[in-house]
Amino acid sequence: MLFPYAAHSFWFGATYYIGFEDDYDAGIHYQYQRDNLRVDFAYFANDEYGKGSRFDRYSFDVATTAQSPYEEAGQLNARLEYQLQQGEFSHKVGGSFQYGQLDFVANVSGLNPTANTDDINTFAGAAHWQADWQKWQLQLQYLHYDYDVNNSNRIALSAFSYPFEIAAQADVVTANISKSMDVDWGPISNLTCYNITAQ
Repeated sequence: MLFPYAAHSFWFGATYYIGFEDDYDAGIHYQYQRDNLRVDFAYFANDEYGKGSRFDRYSFDVATTAQSPYEEAGQLNARLEYQLQQGEFSHKVGGSFQYGQLDFVANVSGLNPTANTDDINTFAGAAHWQADWQKWQLQLQYLHYDYDVNNSNRIALSAFSYPFEIAAQADVVTANISKSMDVDWGPISNLTCYNITAQ
C-alpha cells in the first residue's frame, strides 16, 4: 500500500473506507531500512477494541452483525518498497501482502440462521508506484482482497458508529495526481490541487 496514505485528500480514498488504509489495530511491527529499501512486517492480534460489535471507531474494521457474525482474530502483514532517483524524478515502487483470520461469533442477537459458522480466512495483496517530479506527484495502486465467506458475497465493516456491507471480494485501482503550489496569502503558504480516483 502507498504510505502514508493512498490519497491526497483530507477525506482519504476508497481504500480507507474498506479497511486498508489508516487502520489502527493492536499488534507488533518491525521495520527494516537500508539505503533505498524498506521492509515492514507486522502481526495484529485483533482490531483496536478486540470487539467487532463495537461500531464507534475511527478505523474501518470487520463488524459483528447478525448477517455477518465475524470479528478480526489475527492478521499478518508484509510490505516491501524500493526508492529510486532518476534526475529530477523520484520513484517509489513496492508491494504488500495481508493474511488474516476472522472468528465466527455465535452469541449475536438475531443471528442469521444461514450464516456460515466456520472461522474464515482473509487475503489482500497490493502493488504500488509513486512518482514525484518538481511539485507534481503521481500515485498508482492495484489492490485485490478476498474475505473467504462461503455462503455470501458480502462482509460487514463498521466505523463512526455505523455498520455497513462491502463486497467480500474485489479489485480496487487507485490513480491520484497532485500539484503543490507555494503561495504567500497571509497564513496560507501552500496549496495542493489534486484529484482522487478509485474503482
